[in-house]
Amino acid sequence: MFRFALAVAAVLTLAACQSAEERAEEHYQSALALLAEGDLARATVEFRNVFELDGLHVEARRTFAQALRDGGGPAVDALLDRLLAGKPRRHQFDLAQAAPAVPRHMSVTGG
Repeated sequence: MFRFALAVAAVLTLAACQSAEERAEEHYQSALALLAEGDLARATVEFRNVFELDGLHVEARRTFAQALRDGGGPAVDALLDRLLAGKPRRHQFDLAQAAPAVPRHMSVTGG
């Protein structure tokens, strides 16, 4: 029992040492796996975890925007607007993936 408790403590200590970027990358990889399984709902939760930990994770934003576009649904425009609102200025973003929300976003934020 002592060894088990020690192992758990070691794992928790190592997990606490991870940077926010490392944890964000783990959530991103989990999101990719869930997308591969076709589980957009659970992948969305993982993407949100990525954005909370690393708001500038460009690949996660790009992948999530593409997944939303491919998945369709009435809330896609609103989610894309939120994703684009957090994009860093002067960063190249694939506008084709983010249509139709991009024109509205560009007119509101100026870039």
